[in-house]
Amino acid sequence: PVGQITQVMDALWGKTTLEGRFKDDDGNSSKPSRTTPVVRILDTITEELHPNAKTIGLISHKSVVAPLRRSMAARQRIPDDCVWHFGNLRGTNALEKCDLLLIVGTPRLPPKLTAELAAAYSGDPADAKVFIGNAWTRLEDKHARQKWSVRGKCVDQTKPYQRAVHNSYVGAELIQAIGRVRPIRHADKHVYVLTNELFHQPGIRRCFSNELVPPRRQAQRRDDECEQQ
Repeated sequence: PVGQITQVMDALWGKTTLEGRFKDDDGNSSKPSRTTPVVRILDTITEELHPNAKTIGLISHKSVVAPLRRSMAARQRIPDDCVWHFGNLRGTNALEKCDLLLIVGTPRLPPKLTAELAAAYSGDPADAKVFIGNAWTRLEDKHARQKWSVRGKCVDQTKPYQRAVHNSYVGAELIQAIGRVRPIRHADKHVYVLTNELFHQPGIRRCFSNELVPPRRQAQRRDDECEQQ
């Protein structure tokens, strides 16, 4: 791609995790604190790295994309027609006008559907069983060198067909989202993907949020915060 694509790998930012940060006890949307990690990362991107981006696009999970936008410092630069959610992106050209695109979270199929598709591909009924943990369980995928915690039903990453279906869907959705601003044709496009799921995208730069801002600027930020206190 000609445009710049950056993956910020601090967390998975799954739907359940983000809903926990953007919903109150009654399940209603709320505006989170500006210190919420995902909001802090987005504000760093929009206010420090790309303060001159005139039009910003935002893609995330359907249930959290609206409160996520309201919580951002750059919300005035995110038009209504540039707010989209996973599963509703294919074929749209609305985001092509954006200078900066922010993709937050990991789109995933329901575990049961992933397992059923895996069983259909493999022909083995055992692949239709999902992993169930009653408490937080630490899993490790030695092949991908990834570790994560799960609770309840989830894809059984130890089963190759389930892992393949999961990876294929996640990669397809994220690549589809990236392509909405046509970075392959425009050198001035900037895309940031906030997820730690690995997916194949030529030319992508992977980092953590503490690497986004150069060390000298980080030191200046700390000095400014000390003066404000």
